[in-house]
Amino acid sequence: MTYSKRLAFMFFLLALTCKSHAAIQKISGITVAATMDALNYALILNPPSGFGTGNVRYQPNVSALAGAQITLYGLTLAYKTPVTGGPQREPSEGGLSSEAKYGKTESSDIRLMLALGSKDQWFISSYFNNFKGFYIENTSEVDPSRTSSDPRLQRPDLGIENLGATVTYVFSAESLSIPAAISQAARQTSSGGSFTLGVGFEQTRIKAESTIVPSQLSGQYGANAQLTDGTFTTASIIPGFGYTVAGDGPFVTLLAGVGLGSQMKSYSVAGSSFSESGFAWKLIWSVSAGYHGDTLLAGATVYNDQTSFNTGALGVTSQLYAMRIYTGIHF
Repeated sequence: MTYSKRLAFMFFLLALTCKSHAAIQKISGITVAATMDALNYALILNPPSGFGTGNVRYQPNVSALAGAQITLYGLTLAYKTPVTGGPQREPSEGGLSSEAKYGKTESSDIRLMLALGSKDQWFISSYFNNFKGFYIENTSEVDPSRTSSDPRLQRPDLGIENLGATVTYVFSAESLSIPAAISQAARQTSSGGSFTLGVGFEQTRIKAESTIVPSQLSGQYGANAQLTDGTFTTASIIPGFGYTVAGDGPFVTLLAGVGLGSQMKSYSVAGSSFSESGFAWKLIWSVSAGYHGDTLLAGATVYNDQTSFNTGALGVTSQLYAMRIYTGIHF
């Protein structure tokens, strides 16, 4: 059985066990929380079929973002900035500082979330984040002359901006609270689940001063090896399912959705501009666990957000995998 079939079968079993009602309480007043996101973001390039197998994995030299969020009557604002560089290396691996080995990345992340409806059956999540300065994680595959102790191939000129918004409708909002798991704007104290339907919009902008494909692999990428920038705008319909196992405080929530979207692509290759349209798959999932009491709250969320887009025959994937931890208080 394939992964997608196993996931669908699991959702079906969870749906059969859903309660008709769960105990869900909206949070009044103000909630303030400190957050830390340990993240793994990558921009992955794959050559056209038949040209080669040398993919390129760009990563920012940021392993964590720290910040704060404030929630007032269902509206949540969160802001995060980088606090650490990429993975620190032992002196036996060259003794280089993180910046010398992986380069410098500038980054920021801002999110706005809003729960609407008499039962919070509507949940709106929007975001903007950017990264400027990347290194090639698989440098030794791109340039075999480099060893593990050498600095990674670096692209201080490469920048990526991501912005988007998703509106999600919960069909059985009396059984599942997305705000309780994601924005901490509610509490769910008994188990339940629901099918969901999301409409998402997102735009990814990639820009560099020279070709994004490393010169060492240009022969494997065909005509699009001279790609220098691109803007990819995707609108998706995302059906999904969520389920929460909860008690009076502790909870675990699974949310997942798989969607198909229409995508507009505008990019430049060797000084010439191109525009295309097509389809793109969207995969999002998260697992949240924690404690949400009358006054104190703490927890963690592991989440994945992946979107694929192509420029001609060149495959490009934007992938974010992260773990967010938080602790806060209700006033």
